[in-house]
Parts: sequence; C-alpha cells; structure tokens
Amino acid sequence: MTRCCLPFLGIAVLAVCTLGGPAPRSAQAQAAAQAGEALGRQVQATAAATVTDTTAATGVPGYAGSDFATGRLVEDPEALASEGAAAASGSTATKVVLDPRRPAIDPRTIDLTAAQKVEAAPDSYLGAGDGIDGTKGKCRPLPGGSAGSVTYYESCNDGAKVSQDSRSCEVPLVATTQPRTVYDYTCVDWPTNQCAPFAPYLDDGRCRLIVASQKQICLQGDPAHCAEPETVTTWTSQCSEPVSGLPIPTSRTVTDVVTTRDESACSAATADRTCTLDAETCIDPDPATRTIDGATLTQACWKWRRDYTCTGVTQANDCGPLKANPACSFDHEECLDDSPNGPADGPCKVRDEVYRCTIGAAATSAPASLCGSDLYCLHGECTTITREASTEFQDALVAVHAMGDVRDQFDPADLSLFKGEATGCHRPIFGLVNCCAGKSSGLLSAAAGGAALAGGPAAIAALATPFLTQFLCSAEEKQLDIKDRMGLCHYVGTYCSQKVLFVCTTKRKSYCCFPSKLSRILQEQGRTQLGLGWGDARHPECRGFTVAEFQQLDLGKMDFREVYADFTEAVKLPDEVSASAAIQTKIRDYYQLHATSGP
Repeated sequence: MTRCCLPFLGIAVLAVCTLGGPAPRSAQAQAAAQAGEALGRQVQATAAATVTDTTAATGVPGYAGSDFATGRLVEDPEALASEGAAAASGSTATKVVLDPRRPAIDPRTIDLTAAQKVEAAPDSYLGAGDGIDGTKGKCRPLPGGSAGSVTYYESCNDGAKVSQDSRSCEVPLVATTQPRTVYDYTCVDWPTNQCAPFAPYLDDGRCRLIVASQKQICLQGDPAHCAEPETVTTWTSQCSEPVSGLPIPTSRTVTDVVTTRDESACSAATADRTCTLDAETCIDPDPATRTIDGATLTQACWKWRRDYTCTGVTQANDCGPLKANPACSFDHEECLDDSPNGPADGPCKVRDEVYRCTIGAAATSAPASLCGSDLYCLHGECTTITREASTEFQDALVAVHAMGDVRDQFDPADLSLFKGEATGCHRPIFGLVNCCAGKSSGLLSAAAGGAALAGGPAAIAALATPFLTQFLCSAEEKQLDIKDRMGLCHYVGTYCSQKVLFVCTTKRKSYCCFPSKLSRILQEQGRTQLGLGWGDARHPECRGFTVAEFQQLDLGKMDFREVYADFTEAVKLPDEVSASAAIQTKIRDYYQLHATSGP
C-alpha cells in the first residue's frame, strides 16, 4: 500500500492507495466476521420491525410514526428525479458545483502556512511507519489555530444626575390686629357736591367713602305728591389723615384685622429644587368665622396644602459593575454635554465612560489535528475515520461566503457592496431601563436570531433581552438588540438626546448594522485598511464599499476567526436523516432500559 498527501486550498488530504487484493484471513477471523454480520442482520431486522410497527408510538417515547413526507419518492424514481431537478435549479450548492460562472477563490488571499509545513515534512505530522491494521493511528496537531473573542463596547456614566420627586407643604392663614387712627367726615352730594375734596384721598386709599343714608326731596310742588323727586345721599368718609381745606374732626382709634399666608414651610421644602405646583387644597375651612383679639373675621379657608413636582441635580456614578468586570477594560471617555463652545462652557457635567468588553471566547479552542492510518477495515473494505479539518479550510469557507455576499449584497442603485443600515437605541442616564443591552445579554446564533427577525414582532419580543420592556423600548430597538447579539452591528458612538435643567438625562447609542456577520467584519477591517471613518454618533456613515475600494482590500490580512464557528455550525444533517438518527437512538435507549435476561 502507498500513502499520498495532496494539498488543496490549505487542506491536507490523506489518501490511501491500495495495491493488490486483501490478505487471506484465518479461519478464526472469518468465523468472527460471519458471527458479527449475523448479529448485525438480527439487530437490523429487529429495529426495522420496531420502526414500522403501528404500535411503536405507545412503546417508544417521542416516536411519531413512519410516514415521512418524502417516503412516496422511494417507489417513484421518476418523481424523485423530477423534484430533484426542480430543487437543483434553486440550490446554492448545485450552482457552486456546476455553474461555470461560480465565484473563484484566489489562493493568494488564503493563509497556506500550515499546509505548506505539512507538505514540507509530512512524516512529522502523519507519523512515519504507522500501519493500517485496523488500529487507531497517530495524530499530530496542526500549527496555530485558536478561536478569537467577540468584542463589544459597554458604557456607564459619571457626573450630574437629574432626579425628580414629589414634595408637599402647608400654608396657614395668619391673622393679626393693628390699631389705626381715623378721622370721620360727613358730606352730601346735593344741592352742591360737598364730597369733591375727598376725591384724591379716595383715589390713593387714604379715605374710604361709606354710604350713611339716602333720602328723596321734592324740587317743585307738594312734597306729598312730588312729580320729580331727587335722591340726596349722605356720605361718611373714614380717612387716615385730615383732609386739606376742611375742618379737622375729632380723631378716634379703630382695630383692623390683617391676614397673610405663611409660605415659609413651602420655601424651605423647595429651596434646593426647581418645582412646579401641581395642586393647592384647602385642609382647614371650618369654622369660617373666627375671633382675632376681640375682632371677628370670616374666611373661606384658613389653611392649604400644596403639592409640588420637583427636579434637582445631584452627583452620581454607576460604573462600579463595569470596573469590577474582569472581561471589560476602560477604553475612552466622552462628554455628553453637547456644548457648542466645548471646554469654554465649563467643566463637563455628564461623562460617558466607555469600556471594551469581550465575550464568548475565554478559553482557547482545541487545535486541529492531522491523523494518519485512521482506518477501520472489514472484509477488505476500509473506511477512514473522520477528523477535524485544518484551519485553512475555515479560511476557504470565508472566501466562498465572501464571494456569495459580493453577489447578494451588491446594490445596483449606487454600485456599492456590503451596505449597512444606521440605527440606534436610547438609555436614560442613571436609569434602570436599558434599551441598548445588546451583547451584554449574551450572544445569539445566526439561526436563532434569523428565525426571530423573520418571525415578526412577537418572535422578536420573545427573543430580545428580557428587560427590553414592551412599552419602554421601541420595535427598532428590539430588532437592534437581536442583530447586535448576532454580531451584525458596529458601534459608532453615543450622544445626548434629551436634557433637563441643562443636564443630559437620556443618551442614544448609534450603530451600523449589516446583513451578515461576515459583511460587518469586512467593513470594520476594510475601513481600517482604506482609512475610512464611521461618521459621528448623530450622523453614522454606514455606506457600502465602492467596487474600486473593495478591489483594494487585502483579505489575507483580515481576521475572520469570529465567523469560523458559524460556518461549522451551518454544516448540519438533513432533517430526515436527523430524525432517523434520533429515532434509532430512542430505540436503542428503550431496549437498554427494558432489557431482560434470557432463560
């Protein structure tokens, strides 16, 4: 026999070339093989009978019958061929194999270091002199190969905090008596206006005019039968000082009751806050008439309660949890004041401290191995034991997917590639609601996240971070939460979106989200190569690459380790095969659980 090692796209493929026929077997080995085959047929017949038995549903947990939707094709090869041809027309795999215009992979963009080392010294990795006698051969680890970590940015705040609370206070009515000296005057308005001298005193409040009496007199004829009577009014004026030009009457002393509202309690309650009066309620209306130092006074209310909503500013810091998280490290600080003059407007009131955090790759993945002589032989037929592919195969997958994304994410409207969508979320500063949780809540697989996005609002709400509440976070923010946890979004920056008392109370984080994780990685590392930015937080720049820009990118210098696991997980058994394997496992478990010893 001869061993052949063929390098292809960085994959070391071990081929076994068999020369001549199988070696003669001993009688003992032949008897053992026949016994093994007989046992296999017996187990196969028993399993087949159990699977097709109509009573299996009651005997095997989870078994749901043997009528598969594709079972009709077993007896109808023409239908199988017809449906296969129809499915092939829309199959990406078929196009990759048969389409002459399928994307080509440029080997220069793929790291072939490990494959070249294997090719240069195959015995160092394959194991020189290992036989193929049915025993497990030796394995050699391939050089390099560790999974990268997923990075995201989380922020906290330090500085002024706007808080709001309710405050109440009482306002009593305070009544006091004051003695006052007055001068009393009397005047009539007919036949001459004797009250004219009092006019300026009445205007400025030094005199108060009071009606003393009124009577009617007859100007002509009999007073008992007066045709045109005239009303004569006698006025009494109470003045605080003598009226100029009139005789000075005798003064007398009167007592006045003066009322004021005592608002000192409310001034103290609202001294350090900006308050808005919500309501004022009377809490002491009875009795309405009260005696104050011998004088009586009637008021509708004697005490009120005032209710305020107050807003104030204190100092706060919520960065403790991020500082204590070993997976996060301080990255940079941003001022959220949004002052037009910058530092000239004074020190920053609210600072956004941004931390760089990692998730999902605390441990290094096991290195890939290349194994020789891993064969299992029976009756001269040998089967190679499946091993993990080398790291270059992952790079090849990235290249294939990149070419597919070039086709799917090309926008003919502006001739651009890998265009993103600007989106964002809000978070009250020092608040409990966080509509920007994202990766801090854990990562999501492409399958789970994609199913939720395709399922509509209910599916999105079910998978989004639990504390993205139904009413406080928008549908756009819930979609962003899922996309960010899938690894589709790039964080651009944060800005202040709402202020109270000239202090930032709500911030908004801006992102660029892309159709796939691979396109996001191409954008992040491609913009670094081209020297392109992402705009600012208020106006994120999520445009795609032009064709000329994409041609300048060196994919060989990019790190795609973040997407390797996604491509590996995408390799799944077909649904029917998976279901069959699950059924066989349940049958085996059932017989192991209910096995009884023979007579």
